[in-house]
Amino acid sequence: MANELTPIVLTDEQTLEISALPGIFDYDKDSQLKGQKYRRFKYDNTVFTVNADHEFCRFYDEESLGLVKIVPVKDEVDPSIIRFQLDSAKSQRSVLKMDDFKMKRSIRKTFDVTKVDESLLNSLLKQE
Repeated sequence: MANELTPIVLTDEQTLEISALPGIFDYDKDSQLKGQKYRRFKYDNTVFTVNADHEFCRFYDEESLGLVKIVPVKDEVDPSIIRFQLDSAKSQRSVLKMDDFKMKRSIRKTFDVTKVDESLLNSLLKQE
């Protein structure tokens, strides 16, 4: 289990190890989220909550989670209790798009752009 103050970041196959716990629950009547619902999920020995309307739940249900970040938060009533909640989630498609962007950016940084004058261009064309 992760250190209680360290966020948990899950990628690739790790996201497949997340399991949903049964039930959809109402937030407490004193909560700022009163009137909304949440679901509980488990990774390793860590249970975390997610607002039922969050796109994470759709990604999970569609088996398309690509990146998940879970953060520890202190209980409002008893700060000695640490709870985990979802911080962010990205779909596999979104992660692949970001990887593609990073790869293209890396390629652009790798190769220098050089101006080609007309004489060089003509000499290259003559060699064909």
